[in-house]
Amino acid sequence: MITTLRISSRDMVVLKVRRAGSGAELPAFLFQALPTEGLALLATLPAGAAAASIPAGRGYPILRTPEAVSGGGVIVYARKPNRRYEADSVLFEGKTFDLGDFVDVARRRLEETEGMPAPVSGRYVRFHPSRGEWDGILRDDGYAAFGGTGAEPDPGAASGIELRIPVWRGNRPGARESLPVFSRVEVRDAAAGGAWIGFDSWRRARASRARLPETMVPRFERWVERLAAEAGVRSWHFRPGMFFGDRVEWWGECSRRRTAHEGIDFAEAESGSGLRQIPEGLPVRPLAEGEKIAFLDDFLGTTVVVRHADSVRENGEVFHTLLSHLEVSEARPGLVGEGAVIGRVGRSKGAGAPAHLHLAGAWIPRTLGPGMITIDDIHPGFAPIVLVDFNPLVRRHPLCRAD
Repeated sequence: MITTLRISSRDMVVLKVRRAGSGAELPAFLFQALPTEGLALLATLPAGAAAASIPAGRGYPILRTPEAVSGGGVIVYARKPNRRYEADSVLFEGKTFDLGDFVDVARRRLEETEGMPAPVSGRYVRFHPSRGEWDGILRDDGYAAFGGTGAEPDPGAASGIELRIPVWRGNRPGARESLPVFSRVEVRDAAAGGAWIGFDSWRRARASRARLPETMVPRFERWVERLAAEAGVRSWHFRPGMFFGDRVEWWGECSRRRTAHEGIDFAEAESGSGLRQIPEGLPVRPLAEGEKIAFLDDFLGTTVVVRHADSVRENGEVFHTLLSHLEVSEARPGLVGEGAVIGRVGRSKGAGAPAHLHLAGAWIPRTLGPGMITIDDIHPGFAPIVLVDFNPLVRRHPLCRAD
Protein backbone atom coordinates (compact mmCIF):
# COMPACT_ATOMS: atom_id res chain seq x y z
CA MET A 1 0.00 0.00 0.00
CA ILE A 2 1.38 3.41 -0.93
CA THR A 3 1.75 6.19 1.57
CA THR A 4 -0.59 9.16 1.87
CA LEU A 5 0.56 12.02 -0.35
CA ARG A 6 -0.41 15.36 1.15
CA ILE A 7 0.43 19.04 0.93
CA SER A 8 2.93 20.03 3.62
CA SER A 9 1.92 22.39 6.41
CA ARG A 10 4.52 24.88 5.22
CA ASP A 11 3.06 24.98 1.71
CA MET A 12 -0.45 25.32 3.16
CA VAL A 13 0.70 28.38 5.11
CA VAL A 14 2.25 29.91 1.98
CA LEU A 15 -0.97 29.23 0.05
CA LYS A 16 -3.04 30.70 2.91
CA VAL A 17 -5.19 27.58 3.15
CA ARG A 18 -4.11 26.39 6.60
CA ARG A 19 -7.37 27.53 8.19
CA ALA A 20 -10.56 29.20 7.08
CA GLY A 21 -10.22 32.39 9.14
CA SER A 22 -12.54 35.38 8.81
CA GLY A 23 -15.21 33.20 7.22
CA ALA A 24 -13.11 32.58 4.11
CA GLU A 25 -14.00 29.41 2.25
CA LEU A 26 -11.14 27.04 1.52
CA PRO A 27 -10.86 25.64 -2.01
CA ALA A 28 -12.16 22.11 -2.42
CA PHE A 29 -9.15 21.16 -4.57
CA LEU A 30 -5.56 22.21 -5.14
CA PHE A 31 -3.34 21.13 -8.02
CA GLN A 32 0.38 20.38 -8.30
CA ALA A 33 2.05 20.40 -11.71
CA LEU A 34 4.71 17.75 -12.38
CA PRO A 35 6.92 17.99 -15.48
CA THR A 36 7.88 14.78 -17.27
CA GLU A 37 10.88 14.02 -15.06
CA GLY A 38 8.77 14.74 -11.98
CA LEU A 39 6.69 11.63 -12.64
CA ALA A 40 9.61 9.69 -11.18
CA LEU A 41 8.54 11.05 -7.78
CA LEU A 42 5.18 9.31 -8.05
CA ALA A 43 6.88 6.17 -9.33
CA THR A 44 9.03 6.08 -6.18
CA LEU A 45 6.36 7.10 -3.68
CA PRO A 46 7.33 5.15 -0.55
CA ALA A 47 5.20 2.45 0.98
CA GLY A 48 4.63 2.24 4.69
CA ALA A 49 5.42 5.84 5.67
CA ALA A 50 2.51 7.60 7.32
CA ALA A 51 2.59 10.47 4.84
CA ALA A 52 4.83 12.22 2.34
CA SER A 53 4.84 15.49 0.43
CA ILE A 54 6.34 16.99 -2.71
CA PRO A 55 7.44 20.52 -1.72
CA ALA A 56 6.25 23.26 -4.03
CA GLY A 57 9.50 25.12 -3.51
CA ARG A 58 11.50 22.40 -5.24
CA GLY A 59 10.11 23.30 -8.63
CA TYR A 60 6.68 21.69 -8.45
CA PRO A 61 4.21 24.56 -7.93
CA ILE A 62 0.88 24.08 -6.18
CA LEU A 63 -1.94 25.96 -7.88
CA ARG A 64 -5.57 26.78 -7.25
CA THR A 65 -6.54 25.89 -10.82
CA PRO A 66 -5.12 23.05 -12.93
CA GLU A 67 -2.64 23.88 -15.66
CA ALA A 68 -1.72 21.38 -18.32
CA VAL A 69 1.91 20.20 -18.31
CA SER A 70 3.40 18.97 -21.56
CA GLY A 71 4.42 15.34 -21.06
CA GLY A 72 3.81 15.53 -17.33
CA GLY A 73 0.88 15.25 -15.00
CA VAL A 74 -1.14 17.18 -12.43
CA ILE A 75 -1.79 15.88 -8.92
CA VAL A 76 -5.27 16.72 -7.62
CA TYR A 77 -5.43 17.29 -3.86
CA ALA A 78 -8.84 17.14 -2.20
CA ARG A 79 -9.68 18.98 1.02
CA LYS A 80 -10.49 16.52 3.81
CA PRO A 81 -12.78 17.06 6.84
CA ASN A 82 -9.69 17.69 8.99
CA ARG A 83 -8.83 20.58 6.62
CA ARG A 84 -5.77 18.84 5.22
CA TYR A 85 -5.21 18.33 1.53
CA GLU A 86 -4.45 14.79 0.37
CA ALA A 87 -3.80 13.53 -3.16
CA ASP A 88 -6.95 12.08 -4.64
CA SER A 89 -6.16 11.60 -8.33
CA VAL A 90 -3.76 12.47 -11.15
CA LEU A 91 -4.57 14.10 -14.49
CA PHE A 92 -2.39 12.61 -17.22
CA GLU A 93 -2.69 12.56 -21.01
CA GLY A 94 -6.33 13.64 -20.93
CA LYS A 95 -7.36 10.99 -18.40
CA THR A 96 -8.03 10.95 -14.67
CA PHE A 97 -6.39 8.20 -12.58
CA ASP A 98 -6.76 7.27 -8.95
CA LEU A 99 -3.47 7.97 -7.19
CA GLY A 100 -2.77 4.29 -6.49
CA ASP A 101 -3.47 3.32 -10.10
CA PHE A 102 -1.30 6.12 -11.42
CA VAL A 103 1.67 5.07 -9.32
CA ASP A 104 1.67 1.85 -11.34
CA VAL A 105 1.41 3.86 -14.58
CA ALA A 106 4.31 6.09 -13.52
CA ARG A 107 6.45 3.07 -12.62
CA ARG A 108 5.87 1.47 -16.02
CA ARG A 109 6.61 4.76 -17.80
CA LEU A 110 9.80 5.21 -15.78
CA GLU A 111 11.01 1.70 -16.62
CA GLU A 112 10.30 2.29 -20.33
CA THR A 113 12.11 5.63 -20.49
CA GLU A 114 14.83 5.53 -17.83
CA GLY A 115 14.92 1.97 -16.58
CA MET A 116 14.86 0.74 -13.02
CA PRO A 117 16.21 3.49 -10.75
CA ALA A 118 19.07 2.70 -8.39
CA PRO A 119 21.43 4.82 -6.26
CA VAL A 120 24.70 5.70 -7.97
CA SER A 121 27.58 4.43 -5.86
CA GLY A 122 29.50 7.22 -4.15
CA ARG A 123 27.36 10.07 -5.49
CA TYR A 124 25.27 12.17 -3.14
CA VAL A 125 23.46 15.48 -3.01
CA ARG A 126 24.31 17.27 0.22
CA PHE A 127 22.19 20.08 1.58
CA HIS A 128 21.37 22.07 4.71
CA PRO A 129 17.57 22.14 5.07
CA SER A 130 15.69 25.02 6.61
CA ARG A 131 13.89 24.33 9.87
CA GLY A 132 10.62 24.01 8.00
CA GLU A 133 12.09 21.55 5.49
CA TRP A 134 13.73 19.43 8.20
CA ASP A 135 10.52 19.40 10.25
CA GLY A 136 8.66 18.16 7.16
CA ILE A 137 11.24 15.44 6.52
CA LEU A 138 10.95 14.34 10.15
CA ARG A 139 7.19 14.06 9.76
CA ASP A 140 7.61 12.16 6.49
CA ASP A 141 9.59 9.40 8.22
CA GLY A 142 12.89 10.62 6.81
CA TYR A 143 11.82 10.72 3.16
CA ALA A 144 12.61 13.72 1.01
CA ALA A 145 11.38 14.42 -2.51
CA PHE A 146 14.61 15.80 -3.86
CA GLY A 147 14.85 17.22 -7.35
CA GLY A 148 13.08 19.87 -9.35
CA THR A 149 13.83 22.40 -12.03
CA GLY A 150 15.01 25.89 -11.27
CA ALA A 151 14.07 25.60 -7.61
CA GLU A 152 15.41 28.09 -5.11
CA PRO A 153 16.52 26.96 -1.62
CA ASP A 154 14.05 27.55 1.16
CA PRO A 155 15.03 30.94 2.67
CA GLY A 156 13.75 29.95 6.10
CA ALA A 157 15.97 29.86 9.18
CA ALA A 158 18.66 27.18 9.14
CA SER A 159 18.06 23.86 10.88
CA GLY A 160 21.71 23.47 11.92
CA ILE A 161 21.89 20.01 10.36
CA GLU A 162 23.42 18.58 7.20
CA LEU A 163 21.73 15.86 5.15
CA ARG A 164 22.60 13.86 2.08
CA ILE A 165 20.60 11.85 -0.43
CA PRO A 166 22.05 9.35 -2.91
CA VAL A 167 21.91 10.33 -6.56
CA TRP A 168 19.55 7.96 -8.38
CA ARG A 169 19.73 6.98 -12.04
CA GLY A 170 17.86 4.58 -14.31
CA ASN A 171 19.72 1.57 -15.72
CA ARG A 172 18.73 2.05 -19.38
CA PRO A 173 21.29 3.38 -21.89
CA GLY A 174 20.94 7.13 -22.32
CA ALA A 175 19.17 7.57 -18.98
CA ARG A 176 19.34 10.96 -17.27
CA GLU A 177 22.32 11.66 -15.05
CA SER A 178 19.98 11.90 -12.07
CA LEU A 179 16.31 11.35 -11.30
CA PRO A 180 14.10 13.23 -8.82
CA VAL A 181 12.92 10.50 -6.46
CA PHE A 182 11.62 9.92 -2.96
CA SER A 183 14.66 8.84 -0.99
CA ARG A 184 15.46 8.51 2.69
CA VAL A 185 18.03 10.96 3.99
CA GLU A 186 21.26 10.26 5.80
CA VAL A 187 22.39 12.61 8.57
CA ARG A 188 25.86 13.91 9.42
CA ASP A 189 26.28 13.00 13.08
CA ALA A 190 28.49 15.48 14.92
CA ALA A 191 28.50 13.20 17.98
CA ALA A 192 30.14 10.46 15.87
CA GLY A 193 32.91 12.64 14.52
CA GLY A 194 30.97 13.76 11.46
CA ALA A 195 30.11 10.26 10.24
CA TRP A 196 27.01 9.76 8.09
CA ILE A 197 24.30 7.65 9.69
CA GLY A 198 20.91 6.40 8.52
CA PHE A 199 17.74 8.20 9.48
CA ASP A 200 16.52 5.46 11.83
CA SER A 201 19.84 5.48 13.71
CA TRP A 202 19.67 9.25 14.01
CA ARG A 203 16.08 9.14 15.24
CA ARG A 204 16.89 6.54 17.93
CA ALA A 205 19.83 8.60 19.15
CA ARG A 206 17.69 11.73 19.18
CA ALA A 207 14.92 10.02 21.17
CA SER A 208 17.48 8.92 23.75
CA ARG A 209 18.72 12.51 24.09
CA ALA A 210 15.13 13.79 24.45
CA ARG A 211 14.62 12.24 27.87
CA LEU A 212 14.00 14.33 30.97
CA PRO A 213 16.85 14.23 33.52
CA GLU A 214 16.08 11.64 36.19
CA THR A 215 16.43 14.26 38.91
CA MET A 216 13.62 16.24 37.28
CA VAL A 217 11.06 13.40 37.37
CA PRO A 218 10.02 13.81 41.04
CA ARG A 219 10.19 17.59 40.65
CA PHE A 220 7.80 17.43 37.70
CA GLU A 221 5.40 15.28 39.73
CA ARG A 222 5.43 17.77 42.63
CA TRP A 223 5.03 20.69 40.22
CA VAL A 224 1.86 19.16 38.68
CA GLU A 225 0.41 18.56 42.16
CA ARG A 226 1.11 22.13 43.27
CA LEU A 227 -0.33 23.55 40.06
CA ALA A 228 -3.57 21.61 40.61
CA ALA A 229 -3.79 22.61 44.29
CA GLU A 230 -3.31 26.31 43.54
CA ALA A 231 -5.83 26.13 40.69
CA GLY A 232 -8.34 24.43 43.00
CA VAL A 233 -8.90 21.45 40.67
CA ARG A 234 -8.88 17.69 41.11
CA SER A 235 -6.96 16.74 37.97
CA TRP A 236 -5.68 18.04 34.65
CA HIS A 237 -7.40 16.99 31.45
CA PHE A 238 -5.50 16.44 28.19
CA ARG A 239 -6.83 15.82 24.73
CA PRO A 240 -5.24 15.55 21.28
CA GLY A 241 -3.29 18.66 20.47
CA MET A 242 -2.08 19.24 24.04
CA PHE A 243 0.68 16.63 24.02
CA PHE A 244 4.30 16.90 22.94
CA GLY A 245 4.69 16.20 19.23
CA ASP A 246 1.00 16.64 18.36
CA ARG A 247 0.32 18.06 14.91
CA VAL A 248 -3.08 19.62 15.52
CA GLU A 249 -4.34 22.49 17.67
CA TRP A 250 -6.70 21.53 20.50
CA TRP A 251 -8.82 24.70 20.25
CA GLY A 252 -11.21 26.10 17.65
CA GLU A 253 -11.29 24.12 14.42
CA CYS A 254 -8.35 21.93 15.52
CA SER A 255 -6.33 23.19 12.56
CA ARG A 256 -3.01 21.62 11.72
CA ARG A 257 -0.03 23.15 13.54
CA ARG A 258 2.78 24.66 11.53
CA THR A 259 5.23 22.46 13.44
CA ALA A 260 4.97 19.60 15.90
CA HIS A 261 3.97 20.77 19.38
CA GLU A 262 7.10 21.62 21.36
CA GLY A 263 5.74 20.81 24.82
CA ILE A 264 2.67 20.18 26.97
CA ASP A 265 -0.38 22.46 27.35
CA PHE A 266 -2.17 22.75 30.69
CA ALA A 267 -5.52 24.25 29.70
CA GLU A 268 -8.43 22.22 31.10
CA ALA A 269 -9.07 20.65 34.49
CA GLU A 270 -11.67 18.64 36.38
CA SER A 271 -13.09 20.75 39.18
CA GLY A 272 -15.57 18.22 40.57
CA SER A 273 -18.48 19.69 38.63
CA GLY A 274 -17.10 19.22 35.14
CA LEU A 275 -14.26 20.57 33.05
CA ARG A 276 -13.17 24.16 33.37
CA GLN A 277 -10.42 26.30 31.86
CA ILE A 278 -7.20 26.96 33.73
CA PRO A 279 -7.70 30.09 35.87
CA GLU A 280 -6.27 33.24 34.34
CA GLY A 281 -3.80 34.84 36.70
CA LEU A 282 -2.83 31.50 38.27
CA PRO A 283 0.68 31.80 39.74
CA VAL A 284 3.31 29.84 37.80
CA ARG A 285 6.42 28.49 39.48
CA PRO A 286 9.50 26.79 37.97
CA LEU A 287 9.84 23.02 37.90
CA ALA A 288 13.00 23.32 39.97
CA GLU A 289 15.49 25.85 41.22
CA GLY A 290 17.57 27.41 38.51
CA GLU A 291 18.39 30.67 36.80
CA LYS A 292 16.04 32.80 34.77
CA ILE A 293 18.16 33.56 31.71
CA ALA A 294 15.75 34.87 29.07
CA PHE A 295 12.28 36.33 28.56
CA LEU A 296 10.92 35.69 25.06
CA ASP A 297 7.82 37.12 23.42
CA ASP A 298 5.43 34.37 22.34
CA PHE A 299 2.11 34.68 20.53
CA LEU A 300 0.08 34.83 23.75
CA GLY A 301 2.45 36.43 26.23
CA THR A 302 5.95 35.84 27.60
CA THR A 303 8.08 32.71 27.78
CA VAL A 304 10.40 32.45 30.78
CA VAL A 305 13.51 30.33 30.14
CA VAL A 306 15.02 28.71 33.25
CA ARG A 307 18.45 27.09 33.11
CA HIS A 308 19.04 24.15 35.49
CA ALA A 309 22.81 24.11 35.88
CA ASP A 310 22.75 20.90 37.94
CA SER A 311 21.59 18.96 34.85
CA VAL A 312 24.50 18.99 32.40
CA ARG A 313 25.64 16.35 29.91
CA GLU A 314 29.21 15.48 29.00
CA ASN A 315 28.70 16.98 25.54
CA GLY A 316 27.95 20.38 27.09
CA GLU A 317 24.15 20.34 26.79
CA VAL A 318 22.36 22.00 29.72
CA PHE A 319 18.75 21.26 30.64
CA HIS A 320 16.30 24.16 30.50
CA THR A 321 12.57 24.49 31.12
CA LEU A 322 10.39 27.02 29.35
CA LEU A 323 7.06 28.23 30.73
CA SER A 324 5.05 30.09 28.13
CA HIS A 325 2.07 32.41 27.65
CA LEU A 326 2.66 34.19 30.95
CA GLU A 327 2.10 37.68 32.26
CA VAL A 328 5.41 38.69 33.83
CA SER A 329 5.62 41.76 36.04
CA GLU A 330 9.39 41.85 36.22
CA ALA A 331 11.54 40.45 33.39
CA ARG A 332 14.78 40.36 35.32
CA PRO A 333 17.32 37.51 34.96
CA GLY A 334 18.59 35.85 38.12
CA LEU A 335 18.50 32.83 40.39
CA VAL A 336 15.08 31.47 41.27
CA GLY A 337 13.91 28.93 43.84
CA GLU A 338 11.49 26.06 43.20
CA GLY A 339 8.65 27.82 45.00
CA ALA A 340 9.12 31.31 43.56
CA VAL A 341 6.46 32.85 41.32
CA ILE A 342 7.95 33.68 37.90
CA GLY A 343 4.72 34.82 36.26
CA ARG A 344 1.00 34.18 35.98
CA VAL A 345 -1.18 32.47 33.41
CA GLY A 346 -1.96 35.16 30.87
CA ARG A 347 -5.38 36.44 30.00
CA SER A 348 -7.16 35.27 26.87
CA LYS A 349 -6.68 37.89 24.19
CA GLY A 350 -9.70 36.85 22.13
CA ALA A 351 -7.55 35.69 19.23
CA GLY A 352 -5.61 32.51 18.61
CA ALA A 353 -5.54 30.01 21.45
CA PRO A 354 -7.43 30.42 24.74
CA ALA A 355 -5.40 31.18 27.86
CA HIS A 356 -3.27 28.21 28.90
CA LEU A 357 0.12 27.29 30.36
CA HIS A 358 2.67 25.74 28.00
CA LEU A 359 5.57 23.74 29.46
CA ALA A 360 8.56 22.71 27.37
CA GLY A 361 11.91 21.18 28.22
CA ALA A 362 15.04 21.53 26.14
CA TRP A 363 18.67 20.45 26.15
CA ILE A 364 20.53 23.51 24.92
CA PRO A 365 24.25 23.53 24.09
CA ARG A 366 26.52 25.86 26.04
CA THR A 367 27.45 27.51 22.76
CA LEU A 368 23.98 29.10 22.69
CA GLY A 369 24.25 31.78 25.33
CA PRO A 370 21.20 33.47 26.89
CA GLY A 371 21.34 36.39 24.47
CA MET A 372 21.39 34.02 21.49
CA ILE A 373 18.22 32.04 22.29
CA THR A 374 15.03 33.12 20.52
CA ILE A 375 11.50 31.75 20.56
CA ASP A 376 12.07 30.49 17.00
CA ASP A 377 14.89 28.27 18.24
CA ILE A 378 12.43 26.23 20.33
CA HIS A 379 11.48 24.38 17.18
CA PRO A 380 11.49 20.65 16.33
CA GLY A 381 13.41 21.44 13.15
CA PHE A 382 16.29 23.22 14.92
CA ALA A 383 18.80 20.43 15.50
CA PRO A 384 21.18 22.03 18.05
CA ILE A 385 18.36 22.13 20.62
CA VAL A 386 16.81 18.83 21.73
CA LEU A 387 13.22 19.16 22.93
CA VAL A 388 12.13 16.92 25.78
CA ASP A 389 9.19 14.52 25.59
CA PHE A 390 7.01 14.95 28.68
CA ASN A 391 4.27 12.62 27.41
CA PRO A 392 5.24 9.48 29.38
CA LEU A 393 5.29 11.43 32.64
CA VAL A 394 1.95 13.10 31.95
CA ARG A 395 0.25 9.85 30.99
CA ARG A 396 1.25 8.08 34.20
CA HIS A 397 0.74 10.95 36.65
CA PRO A 398 -2.26 10.30 38.94
CA LEU A 399 -3.50 13.90 38.52
CA CYS A 400 -3.46 13.80 34.72
CA ARG A 401 -6.29 12.38 32.57
CA ALA A 402 -6.03 11.89 28.83
CA ASP A 403 -8.65 11.27 26.15
